[in-house]
Amino acid sequence: IPSQVLAGRNRAFPMEEQDFKYFTIWYGVFNLKTRELIHASGGHPPAVAIAPDGSVTTLGSTGMIIGALPSSTFTDIATALVPGSKLFVFSDGCYEVFNADNVMMTFDDFFSILAAAAPHSDALDRTVAVVQNWQQRPDFDDDFSLLEFQM
Repeated sequence: IPSQVLAGRNRAFPMEEQDFKYFTIWYGVFNLKTRELIHASGGHPPAVAIAPDGSVTTLGSTGMIIGALPSSTFTDIATALVPGSKLFVFSDGCYEVFNADNVMMTFDDFFSILAAAAPHSDALDRTVAVVQNWQQRPDFDDDFSLLEFQM
């Protein structure tokens, strides 16, 4: 159960014992038979599921960052995914980028980029290229972690 995994990580990683460092996590378990994805989050951006018809579902929850509060609780959320959906899990470095006018990309901007790229077999490469073009340079100031799962 994702919420229990996050609670365990939270207890095992108290910030005050880790030089006041913390981490974020999105964790999900997909049941192939029922097509149900159960997920929980600890301070991480929501994942995005894009169905073959182009409909977008954000998959997030309100869990606290891992390591901040020993008593934090996490919530499991169940979502049914239709066959052929793509699931994207990513770090905040994918959209917290600035263009030449020093304007930061929004979540909605990034979701639109993912939705446009999702129908293509090279969705990850397309997404990276669009974000690089948006910021008008190839390198990133933060981590750019982006995973795609065919559901």
